Amino acid sequence: TARRTARRDLSSALSQTPIHHTPTVARHLPVASLSDDEAMMRDAARHFARHELKPRALEMDKAARMDPELLPLLFDNGFMGVEVPETHSGAGASFTAACLVVEEFARVDPSVSVMVDIHNTLANNAMAMWGSNALQNEWLPRLATTDVKIRSVLDPGTLQCLSANTETLLQKPLSA
Repeated sequence: TARRTARRDLSSALSQTPIHHTPTVARHLPVASLSDDEAMMRDAARHFARHELKPRALEMDKAARMDPELLPLLFDNGFMGVEVPETHSGAGASFTAACLVVEEFARVDPSVSVMVDIHNTLANNAMAMWGSNALQNEWLPRLATTDVKIRSVLDPGTLQCLSANTETLLQKPLSA
């Protein structure tokens, strides 16, 4: 009965709300549409996945190791700092753009896709949302251009780094 009353109240309120019609219809993009920047990021990620990831994927899977030349390429192409503001050396793109990068990489190499996703969504966004201005100024440019904070999640040999503080961000892969 409480639900029926709530529905009736909502229905009544909606029926009393005036609907304003404008002579010209505003054109809004459907939810599934991409902005030009998002489409450009998707296309760049697709190209990178086909030309850089795909040729390395099988060998990296066999060796259970990432090609050491790949990480600098990911940084150089802006895929490790998708949402980091341009003022901090990132691409300054949207969350949707970051998702598109992850999706395009996952088509070719899910491992690289997960690494890029974790770095962008956990490391970069945590620093951007909760880091002080001083920490953001120090670390966001590094996280967008050279430093991987999440390697410990991906490499069991470095699990001890997972609980380390911000000052121990990894700049280079640890030797096995």
